[in-house]
Amino acid sequence: MEQSGVTEVHASFLNFMAERSPKAREYRSSYYRKFGRDSVASKHFEQVCAVMYRSALDDNVSPSEHSELMAKGCKAFGRKHPTLELPT
Repeated sequence: MEQSGVTEVHASFLNFMAERSPKAREYRSSYYRKFGRDSVASKHFEQVCAVMYRSALDDNVSPSEHSELMAKGCKAFGRKHPTLELPT
């Protein structure tokens, strides 16, 4: 299950940020290249979402416009994943 892609709801939130934020889009693209995937693995969602959330904010994008609840969650994940590194 950890290797399976995130749910459509989670993917939609990541897509929202990637479509509007160049930094978030580049991070997700780097993730896809590193893991040879075209989706984010469930086990990596917290870290990817936290970094993409911060990246979106850096690009003046408000992720809460898509989902207030998801934005709050990804912001909270940032405490556990404070760097811009890709998952290992």
